[in-house]
Amino acid sequence: MPGGFKDLKVYKLAYELAMEIYHISKSFPNEEKYSLTDQTCFSISLY
Repeated sequence: MPGGFKDLKVYKLAYELAMEIYHISKSFPNEEKYSLTDQTCFSISLY
């Protein structure tokens, strides 16, 4: 595979989704900053 996995459409879509979730998590309320944001970011890092 010339470009590797980063050229796969599924990888590109998953990466886009992960970045969107990271951006959305920045708008969470301060009281949720650690628990909800950490859980969200951890869950998208498992792909």
